[in-house]
Amino acid sequence: MDEFKKKVSYLRGFADGLGLDETTPEGKVLVKMMEIMEEMADAVDELEMASMDTDERLEELESGLDEVMYEVDGLVDFGDEDDDDEGDLDDLFDDEDDQEYFEIECPHCHEDIMVDFDMIDEGNSLVCPICNEEIELKIEFGDEDEEDE
Repeated sequence: MDEFKKKVSYLRGFADGLGLDETTPEGKVLVKMMEIMEEMADAVDELEMASMDTDERLEELESGLDEVMYEVDGLVDFGDEDDDDEGDLDDLFDDEDDQEYFEIECPHCHEDIMVDFDMIDEGNSLVCPICNEEIELKIEFGDEDEEDE
């Protein structure tokens, strides 16, 4: 970063040491070139600082996005881009939605997926959003022993 500025400063000192006559056309050109090079060095320095700041912000955003995608993974089947049945992600993050999700392991791909009761069809099955295989569920409400008493 400072290397370019150091080189320009060295040239400035070298030019000043030559005792250029700034009244001659050649002297005017060389002095103006030195001024332009110093401005360029400052601009390069500012661009490098802005680039480093942008890189830091990008890393923070990527980290945050990784966290969000980890939480969403398995909840939404994003499907193909050509798919007309795209889900509404706003529904997934709705604060007023008090649905409870439960985690199950897909017997086909052995990945953990998050499920809510709306995802289960009338035949007590659902499609794994990761491997797209049908999962048959055995759903029991309450303790069966309590019903026998």
